[in-house]
Amino acid sequence: MKIKISNAFLNILTLFLIAGILFAEFFSPQIKIFILSCAAIIFISIILTWNKNFSVAAKIIFPVIFFAIGVLRFFSVDNLPANDISKFANQSVKIFGTIRETPQSRIFPNESTQIKFIVDVEKVKVGGKIFSASGGIILNDYNAENFQNARIGDKISAGGNLKFLTNYKNPGQIDNVTRYKANKITARLSADKSGVEIFEVEGNFFVKFLRFVSEIREHYRTEISKFMSAEDAAAIFAMLFGGYAGINPELVTEFQTTGIVHILSVSGSHMSLIAAATAYFCLLFKFPKTLTIFLGIFVIFTYTFLSGMLPQVIRSAAMGILIFVGMAFKFENISQRFLTFTALAMLINQPLLIFDISFQLSFASTAGLLYIAPQIKNFLEKFPEIISIPTAMTISAQIASLPIIIWYFNQVSLSSVFANIFVMPLLEIVIVGGLLGGIFAFFVPILGKIFFVGEALIFSFAAELNKIFANLPFSSIQVPTLGISAGFFYYFALIFRRAEILLILIIFLLINFLKSGGEVEINFVDVGQGDCCVVFTP
Repeated sequence: MKIKISNAFLNILTLFLIAGILFAEFFSPQIKIFILSCAAIIFISIILTWNKNFSVAAKIIFPVIFFAIGVLRFFSVDNLPANDISKFANQSVKIFGTIRETPQSRIFPNESTQIKFIVDVEKVKVGGKIFSASGGIILNDYNAENFQNARIGDKISAGGNLKFLTNYKNPGQIDNVTRYKANKITARLSADKSGVEIFEVEGNFFVKFLRFVSEIREHYRTEISKFMSAEDAAAIFAMLFGGYAGINPELVTEFQTTGIVHILSVSGSHMSLIAAATAYFCLLFKFPKTLTIFLGIFVIFTYTFLSGMLPQVIRSAAMGILIFVGMAFKFENISQRFLTFTALAMLINQPLLIFDISFQLSFASTAGLLYIAPQIKNFLEKFPEIISIPTAMTISAQIASLPIIIWYFNQVSLSSVFANIFVMPLLEIVIVGGLLGGIFAFFVPILGKIFFVGEALIFSFAAELNKIFANLPFSSIQVPTLGISAGFFYYFALIFRRAEILLILIIFLLINFLKSGGEVEINFVDVGQGDCCVVFTP
């Protein structure tokens, strides 16, 4: 008997899995009662439909099963082990562990340097006693020498006051606590005066491989810095491998205004860009389509390794492959199914991803590219492809992710179409050229120098052009936070093509936008010892 599962039914299963995760997060049901209730629903469904039509029972049973999986998986990852490092929070401790990732440095305006370590804790010393511990922490230190000595896999110890990770409670605030928890990081510690001690460890094969990848990234950073300003070098390095360290804050703001700030971190668009460049190379030499696909996937995996194989990079790689296969080789239907399978696998493996802004934006934008972009491209078929394709991709990604963008950023970019048509192609040349320049600089230094000088010129021009778009009137507009219920009706209308619901939501948004004028007024009050301020919002 053949069992055919439509893509629509797979999407329904994904929605029920997400519903189960959210139900467990906000309602905390009793596990035994919940399991018995799900079992009863499944049993009754089988009894009522067995002799008539089993497919009807399946349409009830499987959503219930995936709802239950969402609940159970959430509880399995949300409940921390008894020896998790966060259990020792709000105490003076000394931790012993292993450096998980390449340390990141940050230079403050007063020229002090902060070193950020991600540490997998193995032991913790509290009150003279040593306990076994697990989980990860964020360790901050202000001794720049430790940045030079630390490597992935080395042992590290530090003392200080251990703290819980915290969030602000404002609407639309990014949930960093859950995001870190999904990566098994549950506490933070600032090193005390005793400082940080680092002990070199040879490491196994995998650790040596990660160190080798880190050395390659440092090779790129060093070569790029030779031929341009430190801020431009930091921006290009961020476009290649991610990270905001050393970037001019004004540049980041301008990229946010024009809606292309995602280019400063490794995203699905990076992956599809690298694969598309590979596809063009294969097309130039008339490689078979199958070989082209395999080479594209191989290049994406290689780039994933170079970017450090961080969880968000791996997710971007999966999304990038989907975009590459679907849009470059006209396999939209297959890619839509792959997208659903990918989301199901990721959420079953780590249900906390549903609260991660990077996962939300990656999934929504990719869904927009696969489901909405082809229709917009057909609508723009009279225009040249150099205009219709980036326009369709920009508008579709914005439409699919609009409620998420409004919820977190309260900003909608109206200049993103211009930036994607005129600026993004230049930045894509910078990314591909930067990767090639690093390779040439290693083997033929003079060629690397030529590449990186060209990189500096192209990036400077692209940044200035983007600045012009960012400073246009109404380049971006501030909008009030879109509530969860409004977001639900938005996606309902989008999926079922109910234009009247979308129109109502847009009208309400415009009314709120027109009403929300004025300035924020802050009054500082002299209350003697202490500080006091009174804030009046518009």
